[in-house]
Amino acid sequence: MVELLIKGHEQVVKTSREVFKLSQKADDESTSSLVSDRMRIHEKTSWMLRATRK
Repeated sequence: MVELLIKGHEQVVKTSREVFKLSQKADDESTSSLVSDRMRIHEKTSWMLRATRK
């Protein structure tokens, strides 16, 4: 179950990075900020989940 959660969070991070690049190209600061904040949360949660499985 933890592995499934890790994969889900990592997929959100991957998608967020793509959206972040697009929002920067579009000069959309609000979206960039929102995506950056969400990405940071999912990166941290993914890291914490990986740390618990060891």
